[in-house]
Amino acid sequence: MEEIPIIQKNTRLLDLQYNSISNLTNSSFQNLHNLFELYLAHNFLADVNRGYFGDLLNLRLLDLSFNEIEVIRRESFVGLQRLEQLLLTGNNIKEIESDAFVDLHLITELDLSNMFIERIPSYLLSPMTSLTRIDLSFNRLMITEKGFAIGLQNLAHLYLQGNELKQYYRSDFTRLHSLDMLHTDKYLFCCLAKLKEENCLPLPDKLSSCQDLMKEDILRAFLWIFGIMAIFGNLFSIGYHVRVEKATVTSALTKQLACADCLFGVYMICIAG
Repeated sequence: MEEIPIIQKNTRLLDLQYNSISNLTNSSFQNLHNLFELYLAHNFLADVNRGYFGDLLNLRLLDLSFNEIEVIRRESFVGLQRLEQLLLTGNNIKEIESDAFVDLHLITELDLSNMFIERIPSYLLSPMTSLTRIDLSFNRLMITEKGFAIGLQNLAHLYLQGNELKQYYRSDFTRLHSLDMLHTDKYLFCCLAKLKEENCLPLPDKLSSCQDLMKEDILRAFLWIFGIMAIFGNLFSIGYHVRVEKATVTSALTKQLACADCLFGVYMICIAG
């Protein structure tokens, strides 16, 4: 099947998974006011635009996973005011424009996992005041702009593992007062969200705790500086004693001490990293 067929107006569940549908129009789901669940997973849809779902006033679940969508445009889901679940996992999405989720005030579950998202814009999720679960795992997420968590006062489960999050704001994690489960790649985020160990992954180890001072950028910078100085200074010392000084017991001991100090410099850089 390559096109949306004619659908009876009293249809409540529509399953169009595993077809070859590549295009939607503003009339694809016209007048389907009784539709509760719509499954469009595993097709070839390349875009989602404003108006495609505007007539689905009572839709509760929309599954668009495993298509070929690359961008979620502004106001793509306008009209879906009763939507509770939106599944987008497995697409090629790289960008989500601001105001993409306007009207989704009742949504409780949002799945944005296993894609190529690099950035979460400020206030992107703010319309979703009922959201309790969001999955952003296994993307290429590096930046969450300040204010991305505004409006998520009911969020209970947040999944961020499989990303390389480098730019974020602590205030966004501290305001998640209802958070009960957090999965990330760094224990630091568990500290920011003030969660108990049993409610957060990864678990702490001997080198990571909420009292770890090495999460401070200025201390890490000093460790990098001292580590590099220790490495190059001791390498110079080793070279000098090998080339210039005669082989004596004192020279041998000095070279061994320089080797140990050089390794300690490597250790400081590892901690800073």
